[in-house]
Parts: sequence; structure tokens; C-alpha cells
Amino acid sequence: MSGNIKAALHKTCRKSILMKDLNRMTAEELGQVFPVRIADYNPEWPELFTSERKNIIEAVGNEFISRIEHIGSTSVPGLCASLQLTYYWKYWKSQIVIF
Repeated sequence: MSGNIKAALHKTCRKSILMKDLNRMTAEELGQVFPVRIADYNPEWPELFTSERKNIIEAVGNEFISRIEHIGSTSVPGLCASLQLTYYWKYWKSQIVIF
């Protein structure tokens, strides 16, 4: 099978998967739509969190935020993790998790 035919079939299959209701998708189909990539630990993640924390405080205002924490797999030194930093922050009396 030529590369062009393979690419067209892949595109058609992907389109048909995207038309399905999420509750009716198989684990394999969900993985195609929402791929999770795992990477080796990156020692720059804590610095990136510190930078993002500063950006959040500047955008929202320090007087409105009582706490921001780096949580999830990227917060554990040496652990392979998804390529997404996850934060927990407490905004006044409500709790919000940002993905």
C-alpha cells in the first residue's frame, strides 16, 4: 500500500473517530484523540513552574491568590511525566485546578 493511500485512510479513520460520542469510544480511540506523551524528567520543570506562578500572580493579582502549588507527575523529581505542568491554586475561598 502506498504512503498516500495509507495517509488518506488514516485521515478518514481519524475523522470518523472524531465524529463519535466520547462515551462510546474505545480506549484505543480515546488515545488517538487525546494522546498522552510521557517524557523523562526535566530538571527545568520546577523553574518553569516558578515562572508560570509569577505570571499567574501578575495576571490575577497577589491579593486574590492565597496559594499556588505545582502538583502532578512533573512536580516529582526524577519521575517520568506527561508533558504538562499541573497547578493547584486557591483563589479566595474557591479551589481551582488548571491543566
